[in-house]
Amino acid sequence: SLGSITFAVPGNFGICSTADGDFAIDEANESNNISCQNISVLPALPEIFVQRGPDAVLYNCTGIVPLYAEIANTGGAATGNFNCQVRVKQGLNIVQTFIVPVANIASQSATSFSVNFSVPSNGSYIVEIICDNTNVVAEVNESNNTSEFAVNILLCQPDLTVGECEFVDATSATTSYTSTMDLNATIFN
Repeated sequence: SLGSITFAVPGNFGICSTADGDFAIDEANESNNISCQNISVLPALPEIFVQRGPDAVLYNCTGIVPLYAEIANTGGAATGNFNCQVRVKQGLNIVQTFIVPVANIASQSATSFSVNFSVPSNGSYIVEIICDNTNVVAEVNESNNTSEFAVNILLCQPDLTVGECEFVDATSATTSYTSTMDLNATIFN
């Protein structure tokens, strides 16, 4: 048993145990006397960052497009509650802003949310996600809480697919151009 080990700084470390380290015992195999375990020591603070944002191409079928975000905490402590600000920009103009409350994210965990963007016109947008925008949470790194995502919003177009095509009735097992047959098919959009 090693007892308690205290690390002064976070990082990745290897802890090794050695039997007969000074080779006092004459053994048949001296190369199997060591075993190591790698460990990661996390800071005792949360670390919030935007792990994922909306897809690069979204389709506007109803005038409202959901904008998805995934927020992660890679630190060694829970975040507590905080807000994320979502800004939708077209060019230099802010079109819409959302404030999204985020519940506590446990250490080494993530959460997600989406907001419904009312699309004024289809086209190119920048979605900026700023987490802990009021700096409520003391973190390891406060400078990585913002991410931007380029999004192209396109008009929803039909996309027809055929499924379940089957014969219902045919006049003979081998049909010719003069034969008749009935087909059923299901078409999806």
